Amino acid sequence: MLDCKDGVESMGLEQILDTDKRAQPENLFTPGIYVRKLVMPAGTLVVAKRHAQEHVCIISQGRATVTTELGTQEICAPMHFISQAGAKRVVLVHEDMVWTTIHRTDKTDLAEIEDELIIKEPLRALAATEGELP
Repeated sequence: MLDCKDGVESMGLEQILDTDKRAQPENLFTPGIYVRKLVMPAGTLVVAKRHAQEHVCIISQGRATVTTELGTQEICAPMHFISQAGAKRVVLVHEDMVWTTIHRTDKTDLAEIEDELIIKEPLRALAATEGELP
C-alpha cells in the first residue's frame, strides 16, 4: 500500500492528460469561483497535489480507491465531500471517473491559480541502486 506520509510526489495526471483526449480538464470561472472538471480513465493511478485551502470535491461518475494520511477508502459516484487544506491523496481509479473540484479564487489565469492554490512540494531525487530505491 502507498503511504501518503512518505513523500510521494504528484504523478499520473500529466501522463493521462497527454495520452487520453477524454482526460482534458474543463475549467470554468465565475466571479470568485474556479471549477475544474477532470475525467480519469479506469486504471489510472494519480498522486494528487496538496491544496492550500479547503475546497469542494464532487464525484459524478465512477469508482476509485483513495488513500490519504487518514487511511484508505473506496469512493463511488454520486458523492461529494470537503477536501481539507493540505490533504494528500493517492487515487486508483477502478471505473472511469468524473472528479470536479470547486475553489475560491478571483484569478482566471491557470498558472496564477496553481501558484495560489497548490502547496509547493520539493521533488525527491530517486536513485536506483541494484534495483532498490532509497
